Amino acid sequence: MRSYLTEFFNEFAYERADADHLLSTYDAIVASSEASALLGEALAAYDADFSLNYKEEILGRAKSIAAITDLHPFTVDLLVFICMTKRLRALYAEKG
Repeated sequence: MRSYLTEFFNEFAYERADADHLLSTYDAIVASSEASALLGEALAAYDADFSLNYKEEILGRAKSIAAITDLHPFTVDLLVFICMTKRLRALYAEKG
């Protein structure tokens, strides 16, 4: 996922400092087994059903990730949604 994030930030011309901040946020999440598991659960839930209840399934887990890692909740929300674009792109490619 880290390489996907790097490609995403390059594709959308993120400022280097912003991209670095989001990558360090991702690194902090995966450094925590509990937070990493929650991120995996959120992405798996989205993979299984992209029409799920985002507030419960995604943002609830993001809030827990932020609490566990002491990261800003808005930053975690953004990062989780960016991670979800990997699957979203695949869904769009499938549909043509």
